[in-house]
Amino acid sequence: MMSRAKWFAKLTPKMAWEQYVSDSVEKFISEFYAEGVTDVAEMCRRYARDIAGSENQLFTLDQLERIAKLLEQYILETGYDESRLYTEEELEKIWEKNMEELFKLLSNYARRKGCCSRSRMKCQSRSGDPAKTARLLPFPDGKTK
Repeated sequence: MMSRAKWFAKLTPKMAWEQYVSDSVEKFISEFYAEGVTDVAEMCRRYARDIAGSENQLFTLDQLERIAKLLEQYILETGYDESRLYTEEELEKIWEKNMEELFKLLSNYARRKGCCSRSRMKCQSRSGDPAKTARLLPFPDGKTK
């Protein structure tokens, strides 16, 4: 198995994009346009900084800088069609759809684990005996009602 350092040294623009970005170039660009960032190099620097917080690994500043440059290179080599960029409204709809899917997944997971109450107050085990297993979940302030 290749060490992380060796793998990182062989990282190409395409590999970096596939490893760290889950969207199309158009969606990537659109997200930053919606935030008011129009410079591709700046988009890639910001994205690389965000990688440090979202990946479960540590990066040196040099590695983050390298990732940013590789992402920028990928965008410049691949190009993008400005007419295919997303509007803010389209991005909002995509976000809402993704959140709905996430909530469905969480709901299904909770149902499988026995947490069925819509109020999110009670959780019962699979035994189905709420008298034995019901408990109150804490509110964000740590108290229960």
